Amino acid sequence: MLKELRIKNLAIIGDLSVSFGEGLNVLTGETGAGKSIIVDALGLALGDRAQSDMIRSGEKEASIQAYFELSDSLPLPDIGIDIEDGIVLRRTLSASGKSRAFINDTMVTLQTLSEVGKSLVDIHSQHEHQSLLKADKQRTMIDSHGSLHNELASVVSLFRDVQQLKNELADLEAKVKERAHRTDLLRFQVNEIDAAALNSGEKESLEEERNILANLTRLNELIETSYSLLYSADNSCTEQLSAVLSHLREMHAIDTSVEETLKMIESALPIVEDAVIALRSYRERYDADPERLEAVDDRLELIKKLEKKYGKGITEILTYRNNAAEELNALESSDEKLASMRADLLMKEDALRQAATV
Repeated sequence: MLKELRIKNLAIIGDLSVSFGEGLNVLTGETGAGKSIIVDALGLALGDRAQSDMIRSGEKEASIQAYFELSDSLPLPDIGIDIEDGIVLRRTLSASGKSRAFINDTMVTLQTLSEVGKSLVDIHSQHEHQSLLKADKQRTMIDSHGSLHNELASVVSLFRDVQQLKNELADLEAKVKERAHRTDLLRFQVNEIDAAALNSGEKESLEEERNILANLTRLNELIETSYSLLYSADNSCTEQLSAVLSHLREMHAIDTSVEETLKMIESALPIVEDAVIALRSYRERYDADPERLEAVDDRLELIKKLEKKYGKGITEILTYRNNAAEELNALESSDEKLASMRADLLMKEDALRQAATV
């Protein structure tokens, strides 16, 4: 119940504190004494809309505070504020038009203040019966009187399930209407990507090969020069090393102190000979092949085309393909899913009607 109402700088009221007792409390006075202002002040404390011209003339701010004692049976909305035996609703209005709301000195939104206020007080004026004319309040009172809290929770849960299923069904029906066009598009995209037979890492490998093929003339020149210097030319590296090796062996027969040098040359010559074999193999691997270069260019161009349509890089293209295939499969099986969802909706609606019947 309302125990105290404090009003400061509202309309003609400077500073007023009104205490209320149990049972009927009556405020009397002649016209213009301020009775309606007290009721308006209570409305402001409960979350009613405020106007800056309600502030007392010459003052910058008005404040209204209402203190309520609470009973265990009074249901209040969960607002995340500790409320035990009492609750204080406070509202401040500034001349600039700003308004602030507090519950137990914790700032809240005006909407929260209003929700709590509706649970605490009904204000009835002439020709006005606020809560009794509100359908949600009527239902709440009937449910409370019949102790139907569990049944209400079941109805709410079933209603939410029905609404969710209706939304999902509407989405699926809309997709079915445009299914033909979408299915054709997805099937084309999947087939186009599958026809390309892409492999992970293929693009990088092709780019490396293309760089070699595009510079093959220069590579061959470098190979021939290196091969000649190492092996085929007069006074080649291998001939020179062989001559040095022969001299060192003769020296070693005379002076064994050159043994380490001899071993180094003996080790170097096989390495050079292996390099000659490797160059010969490299030279045979890459022959001028304009057709191969053209094929590599065509393949890279195809990958570039697919990247523009489906994603950067082969990994993204293949991911797009898998997602498109899943959607295509879902669309192609949507008739069965549609029938199943409609049957499920009928069952849930029937369950909701039964749960809502008391």
